[in-house]
Amino acid sequence: MKLERYEKIIKGRIKARFAKTLRKSTDSGTSAMILNNDNDDALKPLRTARLSFQESVMQYSHLEKQNKGKLWATKQTAKWIENMARERKGIIINPGNIEKNLGHVISALSMVKASTPIILETDGYYSEDIARQLNNIVDVHIMNFKYMSSDCAEFLGKTPDYADYAKKNILAAEKHGDLVLRHQILPSHIECDTKPILEWVKQNLSKYNFQLCAEFTPRIGMENEISRRITISEYNDVMKHARNIGLEI
Repeated sequence: MKLERYEKIIKGRIKARFAKTLRKSTDSGTSAMILNNDNDDALKPLRTARLSFQESVMQYSHLEKQNKGKLWATKQTAKWIENMARERKGIIINPGNIEKNLGHVISALSMVKASTPIILETDGYYSEDIARQLNNIVDVHIMNFKYMSSDCAEFLGKTPDYADYAKKNILAAEKHGDLVLRHQILPSHIECDTKPILEWVKQNLSKYNFQLCAEFTPRIGMENEISRRITISEYNDVMKHARNIGLEI
């Protein structure tokens, strides 16, 4: 995900939280974050740094190329978050395998003294127990709602129960924090996934920003129905359906 595309949305939705964060930091004597809380200009621009997990616990900031690919212990992760917080940067966390890496994230955050908005980017496929833990640490959820059909989820993601988990976790994210919901239109999956997702969003959500993505690029060597980009006709069909059901995009 290109952060710049969503920075305005994220900025607007956590601005109040960041102001509160700055007041807390001022009260605790964190001089690096003492600012004029009543001055909107003090909060512009909202800067962010990314923390990404690969197969192992591997994190890096897209603003700090020298850290890319380094393997960090929990204390190193905490130190990095602390430094970013003192520079007034919100932290975007892409946990990869959330079942595996959430413990590392929570442990690191528990060591951080400075406060900063935490933005979590996931596909919504995780357990109810993890959802409860996330309620205590996440300010903004960026969720990618991938599939509605269990057959498509099995064929493309080997997760036939994906939609059941995603719907529960999207609703929980909307209830407990701010939500930016995305859906990537896939070729040949308009009727089985995209349209049902649009309808579900319209019927079930009220506090959200919805992003419909149409830039899908197939991987080299792909030979199934998603081995191409979406067509103009498919895109127009999706947009027409959104308008027909009254969904603002």
